Amino acid sequence: MTDWRKTGQSAFDQPWQVSLFALTAALNDSGVFSSQDWSDTLADQLAQTGVRQPPFSNEDYFSAWLAALESLLDTKDLANAKDIDRLAGEWRLAYLSTSHGDPVTLD
Repeated sequence: MTDWRKTGQSAFDQPWQVSLFALTAALNDSGVFSSQDWSDTLADQLAQTGVRQPPFSNEDYFSAWLAALESLLDTKDLANAKDIDRLAGEWRLAYLSTSHGDPVTLD
């Protein structure tokens, strides 16, 4: 993982990483979970996946981040794995059936 603070490069390699970060920040800011809950859950997930200290890839880090967010949403009874998989499938279908340039929406 590149130390983006020293290089001036982005902390994100892929657009999905930016979206994941923004979603997590918005959920935290709105009080869905506390900063401590997030920190503990992410640390646990990083430890489980072996992503502990640099160097590690952004892909590994943000994959662990995604798993941590899914776990926290499940713990808070906001969305379980089945709900997330269903929504991901619905999003994928909506994305694939939307004309280029049009906004993607879920019914």
